[in-house]
Amino acid sequence: MTQPYDVDEAPTLDPEPGDVLAQDGEHVTDVDVVVIGAGVAGLAAARELRDAHLDVAILEARGRVGGRIFTYRDPAVSAPIELGAEFLHGKTPETDAIAEAAHLHVMDVVGDHWRAEHGRFSDVGDFFERVDRVLGKLDPQRTPDRSFTEFLAERETRAREKAHRKGKRAIGRRNSEARRLALEFVQGFHAADPERVSERWLANGGDPGESEEESRMGRVVDGYDRIPAHLARELFDAIELNTIVERIEWRDGSVRVHPRRADGTPRGVITARAAIVTVPLGVLQAEPGDDGAIAFDPPLPDDVRGAIDGMAMGPVMRAVFAFEERFWEHGLRNAPSRDALMNLSFLHSPGSAVPVWWTLHPLRAPVMVGWVGGPPARELWALGDDEIERRALRDLARHLGSTYERLSSLLVGAWMHDWESDPFARGAYSYGLVGGTESPRVLSRPVEDLLFFAGEATDTEGRTGTVEGALATGRRAGRDAARALG
Repeated sequence: MTQPYDVDEAPTLDPEPGDVLAQDGEHVTDVDVVVIGAGVAGLAAARELRDAHLDVAILEARGRVGGRIFTYRDPAVSAPIELGAEFLHGKTPETDAIAEAAHLHVMDVVGDHWRAEHGRFSDVGDFFERVDRVLGKLDPQRTPDRSFTEFLAERETRAREKAHRKGKRAIGRRNSEARRLALEFVQGFHAADPERVSERWLANGGDPGESEEESRMGRVVDGYDRIPAHLARELFDAIELNTIVERIEWRDGSVRVHPRRADGTPRGVITARAAIVTVPLGVLQAEPGDDGAIAFDPPLPDDVRGAIDGMAMGPVMRAVFAFEERFWEHGLRNAPSRDALMNLSFLHSPGSAVPVWWTLHPLRAPVMVGWVGGPPARELWALGDDEIERRALRDLARHLGSTYERLSSLLVGAWMHDWESDPFARGAYSYGLVGGTESPRVLSRPVEDLLFFAGEATDTEGRTGTVEGALATGRRAGRDAARALG
């Protein structure tokens, strides 16, 4: 198993705001706004604050910027290896603007969807249309709210009743297959537990089958980490890496942030007129005393605490495999034709331990990515990295009609990162629980003009779980804080 470098070994960048010595001898940094987290939300917020001529300090627990954007580069692999965010989903004006300013190459993900089961291939060209047959029935105003599992159960019951009225013994295979694809989509795309995720939240979160624009996917060819790197260019003097915030006091019109260094040494208090908190939802939900947890003094208001508890962080298992060659293009004897898989983009293997794979097409790189979302991902992580690698390769070989021995002989390396066990993420990205559809809206509101929350979980435009949503909320929080400070 090839592992990425230890992100905590990166050098620390110290800011240079005006340092003062408090009367009690405690070392204090005094700024206008302190930003917690140097993911894209925190960096976007800090850029807005700088544009408003405000002093800012940015505290990041990791040894790098970018948060859940985590790009690794290996000299043996021709393309960047994405261990966190990878795709641009739907309309992405915020991301596109940064990519253009940074002269980055962004390309749309195109190509064919194929299904492979035990060496038998079938075209899944209408994948999103089939998923939309089910997701298009979700009710954005459903009262009372219910889980996706309950929604599917009702659809199943209606289908059986309809079949019975028509004198049929069983429901149509086509509709049954569409429900199964929709279930896999909700677990895979949203990383959600179908028994907990809200029907209303899913209905308001965008359905890729609604339009070509919604289903559009893109990729930053140069590596997704170039987006936060560009944002950080003008903020390097304000960024402190390897700095873990443990407590935030907010009272009497100011905030006091208590951080420590990653090596355990004290950093000294930071006082500010406001704080923008951009840590992932999972960190906000961490229990006191847990690694990475942040204590608020006084405790957060009940509506804010309820909003945090109204959402969940979903687990994902992403395994990136690099091979010596693109063996799927010509080396599969069971392929429909010699060139059938030349444009392979996504491979669906229902019932498999790793049900979804994708290539980097149209980039001609010998890389395949295996993906599992939701509760099945958590079950896989319990097996350990080495067993995940073996199981994923065996599943892939079986469904492609190849052998584990052949695929492993071509393997250059495998990479993965468990975001759920990462103390500074505690999950891949957020989704709304039953009754929690208003959570992002509550979290997006300032708290007494002292605390401002940003990050994908606070997006109110249906972009939770995306870099685009994180960027937009960071800019919103930065503007709100600047406005509150006059």
